[in-house]
Amino acid sequence: MKAVLECLKASLARGEVKAYDEERHQGLLRAVELAASRTTGVVQVVLVVNDLLDAPEPVKQTFRGVLADLEQLGVVSSVFFNAQPNRTNTLLGARFVHVFGPEALEQDLLGTKNFFPPGAFGQANPALHERAVERIIEWVPSGARVVEYHAGVGSIGLAVHGARPLASLKMNEISGPSLAGLRLGLRALSEPQDIEVIEGPAGQNTELLRSADVVIVDPPRKGLEEDLLRALIAHFPGRLIYLSCGLPAFLKEASALAKAGILPRFLGAYSYFPFTEHVETLAVFERSP
Repeated sequence: MKAVLECLKASLARGEVKAYDEERHQGLLRAVELAASRTTGVVQVVLVVNDLLDAPEPVKQTFRGVLADLEQLGVVSSVFFNAQPNRTNTLLGARFVHVFGPEALEQDLLGTKNFFPPGAFGQANPALHERAVERIIEWVPSGARVVEYHAGVGSIGLAVHGARPLASLKMNEISGPSLAGLRLGLRALSEPQDIEVIEGPAGQNTELLRSADVVIVDPPRKGLEEDLLRALIAHFPGRLIYLSCGLPAFLKEASALAKAGILPRFLGAYSYFPFTEHVETLAVFERSP
């Protein structure tokens, strides 16, 4: 990653590309997002630009020296532009333009392949995430009917499927880039017939709970959708495995589950962001006798 940053800094110093001025809303290069594969060490580069990218060729011409330098580095697997023309503190816009290289960054997790197109959610600490997934696998019995909400690109569900013979695995996700990565992961597994992908909001797919023995959830920091939480309480499966990145939301939801007699059998904490106060919480809930 350092070589990529030095390349970009040199280009800015040469004046080939103007850096974005937030106050004036001028300049082309707003931000750079880098993602490195733990498996191969290659880097995916996303250049966030102050442009709609309706006609990307002029932007490509402006960046032609940068793109040539990045391609020659040897560590850059792919480059994308991202359109973010709005005055906002949101890093990425909705539109990506593929410049060169594979359309997704590939990474192995416990023998399964995960694919991350730009914009797909990926864990910042893949080594520690792998340890959390190992513990999740321990709590999924063979032959279980598993439903996963907020499945992302499949880093949890596909690893469980690879480690355990399951009756079925239903994976729910709403994000377009994450769904694209998940489908690439399924293609790498030759489209297994016991896995079904259900697109859309988790709260609108609560009927999946009625045919589940184990439910796995890995929601964003705001926690579970209210409709999903209510459905979990009303139609609780045999076991709920919850990987939380938002402790306040988790504590609130754990309290609601406890009032319904659904209690944690296991609690673990993982320091995905070392030297910060943030931890990922892993909990396994079951209904009390």
